[in-house]
Amino acid sequence: GPILVSINPYRRIPGLYGEEAINGVIGSQVYGGEKPHVYGVAERAFADLEDTGKDQSVIVTGESGAGKTEATKLVLEYLTTRSAARGGQGHDAESTVSTRLLEANPVLEAFGNAKTARNDNSSRFGKLLKVQYAPNGDIVGGELTDYLLEKSRVVNLSETDRNYHIFYQLLSGASDDLRGRLKLTSKPADYKILSQSQSRTIPGVNDKAEFEVVSSALTSLGFSSAEEESMMKLVATILHLGNITFEPLDETKSESGSLVSSPVSLKAAAGTLSVSARSLEEALCIKTMQTTRGAGQRSGTVYKLPMEPQQCEACCKSLMKELYACLFSWLIRRINKSTMVSQEGTSMIALLDIFGFEVFETNSFEQLCINYANEALQAFYVDCTFVADEALHVAEGVPWAGVAIPAETEQMLTLLTKPPAGLFATLDSVCRTPQATGATRTRTR
Repeated sequence: GPILVSINPYRRIPGLYGEEAINGVIGSQVYGGEKPHVYGVAERAFADLEDTGKDQSVIVTGESGAGKTEATKLVLEYLTTRSAARGGQGHDAESTVSTRLLEANPVLEAFGNAKTARNDNSSRFGKLLKVQYAPNGDIVGGELTDYLLEKSRVVNLSETDRNYHIFYQLLSGASDDLRGRLKLTSKPADYKILSQSQSRTIPGVNDKAEFEVVSSALTSLGFSSAEEESMMKLVATILHLGNITFEPLDETKSESGSLVSSPVSLKAAAGTLSVSARSLEEALCIKTMQTTRGAGQRSGTVYKLPMEPQQCEACCKSLMKELYACLFSWLIRRINKSTMVSQEGTSMIALLDIFGFEVFETNSFEQLCINYANEALQAFYVDCTFVADEALHVAEGVPWAGVAIPAETEQMLTLLTKPPAGLFATLDSVCRTPQATGATRTRTR
């Protein structure tokens, strides 16, 4: 298929995109002519789907800030308009599948995107969108699959980054009534997980207005007001959990254990979780273990082990990350419920928007996996474009001058994945040992 190299201009260029530009591409040969265009790639995928009857895919890849998310939205915009132009489902009516697919974008960006040093709207997850077509060219459904949400961002930020957009949008855009029910203020500086960074706004972006866009999109997608409020309760819970602090149960250290030293934040978090403050404090300060016995795995003895303040803080952060990950996974499933249909008798165009390669001051394991995914995709691209072409030339006896393919990508993948000494295999081995740390990993080498 065609390969398009696009450059992010970091500004809107009049006439380059939109309805008029789409109409100029529909049915044309832009993808093979002198005017390459993102819409042209989408047209090629649609035309090949019709001509061959085979499923198609569009892969969008590049470094962070290259414009992948915007390019993916443009491809989707073209495909929905293209379907309407054939007399299929129009995307003007809010009830259509096409509109719901488009309305999912601001929701996904609010919960899955964040500002980084290189990109004001960086996708911190990978997504695969399968646009489903009926035999007559109508868009009849869509299915989202997400990959590798960057959970660590919820609790750890570098100086130049923001947390996920939804935190700032909620604080800025929530009504006084909603903010009161969630026990929130309007200031990001009041919350530890947001105040780690001095970058709390984005130039040219109004978080209050964006919150209204997200709320409207949720309504268009069929979310009830109760579902929307439940989502915001979990976002508020994470903000409150981040403000919880711990202190030793006994300052003389004659007795182990910890207690919460910030009762206001504890009560607020418990309220939005709909649990008692006492049960939440116990969950954060005491490790509960239960043994099993017998072939039937019957319940055995229950042990309650008090934890030190540092352990309690780690437990609280783990809870925050898991709550956000569960919320995001539920959100994907709920959007799919609004857009999916039976795949029987349908064909599809799949859009893969991979997260961008990026290097932070402090890089988590998640960022390593993200960068590994980029390296693997680059290797796939090289194999499909250069290695496969060379093999075809050789097989048909066509002279081939050869292309110098850099070896760095293959070397990197070998370093990370080749067993038994690859980095991932080593990490798996270390994680099987009790209380594994970076130091124990070093000793295994």
